[in-house]
Amino acid sequence: MNYKVLINLIISLNSSFIIKIINIIFKKLPIKLNRDSLKFCKKNKIDLDDYLSNLDPNLLTESKNIYNKLIKQSKKKINSFNFKLGGSANCILIYFFSRYFQPKIIFETGVSYGFSSNVFLNAIEKNKTGILYSSDLPYLKIKNSQTAIGCLVDEKLKKNWKLSINGDMKNAMEFAKSNKIIDLFHYDSDKSFLGKFITFNILRNNFSNKCIIIFDDIQTDYFFSYLVKKNNYNFKVFYSKHDMCYQGIIFLNSYENIKN
Repeated sequence: MNYKVLINLIISLNSSFIIKIINIIFKKLPIKLNRDSLKFCKKNKIDLDDYLSNLDPNLLTESKNIYNKLIKQSKKKINSFNFKLGGSANCILIYFFSRYFQPKIIFETGVSYGFSSNVFLNAIEKNKTGILYSSDLPYLKIKNSQTAIGCLVDEKLKKNWKLSINGDMKNAMEFAKSNKIIDLFHYDSDKSFLGKFITFNILRNNFSNKCIIIFDDIQTDYFFSYLVKKNNYNFKVFYSKHDMCYQGIIFLNSYENIKN
């Protein structure tokens, strides 16, 4: 299959209905491959705390403190809404990586209440450098869901934040046109092969040659295992105990080894 032709076709159609139909097809066809993705995760997983502690134990403590503080502060705000959005991502991991590698431009998909956005921006504030571009789309079936997007982000942190809520494809295409270079990419939105495939390929030319790429919930489909095998990427798989999900990390050009 010529994937570039498929991506260009989907983008040219620019139809959420067409994408939903293609997603249904993708989800029904590769059942065995989706099962294999969970096997891949279990086979390759390593302990997150051990890995981060070996890099910087003090920073791991700082990361956990930031996360625990956010969880306590978030309850009141989240409970003020009469609907529920998505989860919190692996905030300890993404805060640690943002502080440790100090990326200048971060691009994330999937904001929801803003757990990940909050910790990214806190890291940027600590680093005294960086900007966060966030992509999301309001829940179409939930009235006024856009009012909750990013509600956990403190006002003082918003100076380093660019939020777009037009959906990943439109947001990614708009960013790609800017020719800005991404140093850390965090994907936590559409949990399907096609969703990840499209967004990754729109933005891949914007990745720096030392970009750190993080995919959440890689057990839901086989995109991450397909990606690292196809490109022979240097990768890690972590298991998140608090939400029982797997995160996949790709280090372009062995950036991990440069920092160690």
